[in-house]
Amino acid sequence: MVKLIAPEVVFTGDEVPLRIQVDSSGFDDQTVELQFSIDGQEISSRSLVLSGGTQFEEMMFKPQKQGGVAALKVAIEDRAGETSMENNSVRHDVRIIDEKIKVLYVEGLPRWEYRYLRWVLLRDRRLEVKFLMTEGDPSLAAASPQYVASFPDAAEEILKHDLIIIGDVPASFFNSKQVTLMDELVKNSGGCVLMLAGPLNAPASYADSPLARMLPVKIGGGPAESAGAKVFPVVTPEGQESSVSSLTGSRQGNARLWSRVQPLGFLPQLDGAKPGAEILLSLPKLDADAVAYPLLAWQRYGKGKTMYVGSEDLWRLRREEGDRFHARFWGQAIQFLTLSRLLGDNKQVTLETSRKTYASGDQVNVFANVLTESFEPVDQPVYHVLREKKDGASVPVDLELARVPGSEGFYSGSFLAEDEGAFVLRALPKDQEKANTVVFNVRRVPLEQREMGTRQDVAEQVAKHSGGRHYALSGLAGLPEALHSEAALTTVIHREKDMWDLPAIFVLLVVVTGIEWYMRRRDNLV
Repeated sequence: MVKLIAPEVVFTGDEVPLRIQVDSSGFDDQTVELQFSIDGQEISSRSLVLSGGTQFEEMMFKPQKQGGVAALKVAIEDRAGETSMENNSVRHDVRIIDEKIKVLYVEGLPRWEYRYLRWVLLRDRRLEVKFLMTEGDPSLAAASPQYVASFPDAAEEILKHDLIIIGDVPASFFNSKQVTLMDELVKNSGGCVLMLAGPLNAPASYADSPLARMLPVKIGGGPAESAGAKVFPVVTPEGQESSVSSLTGSRQGNARLWSRVQPLGFLPQLDGAKPGAEILLSLPKLDADAVAYPLLAWQRYGKGKTMYVGSEDLWRLRREEGDRFHARFWGQAIQFLTLSRLLGDNKQVTLETSRKTYASGDQVNVFANVLTESFEPVDQPVYHVLREKKDGASVPVDLELARVPGSEGFYSGSFLAEDEGAFVLRALPKDQEKANTVVFNVRRVPLEQREMGTRQDVAEQVAKHSGGRHYALSGLAGLPEALHSEAALTTVIHREKDMWDLPAIFVLLVVVTGIEWYMRRRDNLV
């Protein structure tokens, strides 16, 4: 079985790594041909020795088109004895754009994360970036075209940016007009704001600022606290599927990379994530009842997105593993935030799925951000969307999405991926002109080849529906005490059993039937 891990959108001339996952249980030490083609034309091929398990290969893709869609295909040759040969090739459509992302980065002191992130931004040919230092050499703007002297006040200057990064800058640095325009940038224009937290000002000083409502986290009170020497980011189930926090093809490899980001130094106090926000990286919970610390989270805000990065120590990934993964994270985060605006996909109704490819039996999570014509959140309990086969071979199925508590205009729902093929999610006919459509694929995976790793999200759902509790590895120390404290539960199980399967009933029936026969025989009735 072959699987292609590739971005949904790329820029013209980019060197894009394509990660190819090959599963070859029972075919170890066999040599096959791995072929890569674009729009039906073979680009490259290589010999691959199968390991008999899961292995990863990497190929480079450099789009030459100035726009449009490129159909990528990866295939391995069929082998005798396979249970299914349909999964030996996979196709992935990539959208190509040729436009720069406009970024404004506002920072206070030149801390380590800023120094390394600055070079990442400057090297990225997809970006048109400007820097503003609130504490530093005031002559930077005059000496370098990369810097600006002040934060703009004019609407056209602020609204032209696709992304504004706010570093460890006090909320008082921005005046009310600038805050209003940043709100308009995200809410109405589909732009984005990313806050890179720090121990001094961000987000602590923003608790009473209008910018606080844009963030995906709840700002706590008090000064920043030490995270501890051995604490490191943990990738959540949502983070495993996100293009932002996935640094490598395998879950184990991804978790290992993020575990190198330690120590985390001082972290701002938070009261958790907001309803409707998606946490991609968190810190380990000390017990089962603790609120997860959202180290990396994002949410929709009107037509745009906001993201919170809770640590200024992600540069440690660069120190431990080299520049590649640190640059990959920031590049993926910026692309995730800004591409909707570049592609013109910002609508009153924005539909999304948690990922683009599913295996049969997976749960498909669907999200809808629904706004009025004035781009205010709608106020209704449910929102309906349609699901159908892309080729039109099925009748559209109505899917009801429930409102996420505490997050106006944001709806979510899920269903089980069953049939194989390409599917389309779309709004009801009355909303289709103001809504995007989402295409996702379902591939059939044999039971013996399905992912058997621990699924924390599934375990939590089972615990919720059964009335039990779910314990992560970090919380197992409290399990014995919880077992002793729980009251005994009585479960009544009802089973149906045929009467003639019971010996006593069988004997009784034989006796009754025999007596009846004897009585009828005595009276000559038989």
